Amino acid sequence: MRIFIWYLVFVVTIPILISTLGDFHNLRYYFSVVDIIANIFASVHEGRWMGKMYSMLPLDMFSYLSTNFLSLLAIIGASWTAIHHAMETKSVFAGVAIASILFTFTYLLPIQGVGYVIDKYSKFMNEDTEVIDMTAGFFLLFTLLIIENILVFIYLRSLYKISK
Repeated sequence: MRIFIWYLVFVVTIPILISTLGDFHNLRYYFSVVDIIANIFASVHEGRWMGKMYSMLPLDMFSYLSTNFLSLLAIIGASWTAIHHAMETKSVFAGVAIASILFTFTYLLPIQGVGYVIDKYSKFMNEDTEVIDMTAGFFLLFTLLIIENILVFIYLRSLYKISK
């Protein structure tokens, strides 16, 4: 039931709100991190809270489908952003370079990093609670997003300077 509610909120309701209340194109940013958010929820209490909704090693068909669907949404979001920048800069190379940055920080690093950071932070705090786990997970998410945005900004700025 918790997983159904999570999907209803994070995969259906929030995207509808983003596209209705904001700009439809903002969905690309949200989709890029939906797998990280799922990984955070699935890592709380070492997976006892949300089961294996997002798992590196799915144990059953539901876990396999859920993990791959959420990863697909993240890849769609990162690809959409990279394509947007490629069209904006009129450079396929710029799009590929930005895609490399986005895939690294919104897909590759978080897959293993979220569970690792939550586990280490819980042990460091000598407490394994939902609040501790969520704090560590969302701190990692925001840290990765900040680094990613800085790298994309620096890259686009240097690309702009070179093209002048």
